[in-house]
Amino acid sequence: MDKIAGIKKNGIVRDWAYALTERMTSLTYEHIADGTLEPHDFADYEFVNRPEFIPFAREVLDELRSKNSRRSSTAKISENTFIALVEVFREWFNTEYNTSQ
Repeated sequence: MDKIAGIKKNGIVRDWAYALTERMTSLTYEHIADGTLEPHDFADYEFVNRPEFIPFAREVLDELRSKNSRRSSTAKISENTFIALVEVFREWFNTEYNTSQ
């Protein structure tokens, strides 16, 4: 993950990418349990690429920003910037996922 889109080795974007990866598995299982996703080997890949991933990604980013007051500025991240971050994460995840299968 240190290579994700050339992101600095520290900072909120890197922390966000790590947090997404860590929390995604449990959320994928929750979606399988509630019937939103079918259980199969590619369920996490499917979740990352579904619209439901975007609110999850926003929630994780908001939690990180509120946890660390130094990084929690009053400046808002624009919707375009946020969507770009999601797309970079998806691109990284999809590439890593496809090369590990």
